Amino acid sequence: MKYRTTRQYKNSHQKLKIRIKYAIDVISAS
Repeated sequence: MKYRTTRQYKNSHQKLKIRIKYAIDVISAS
């Protein structure tokens, strides 16, 4: 998958990291 801009790639990657971190927090809490 190609990304048009580096900014778009960084934004999507950051969202993915936040989503994973949130999922880990939820799993750890339960």
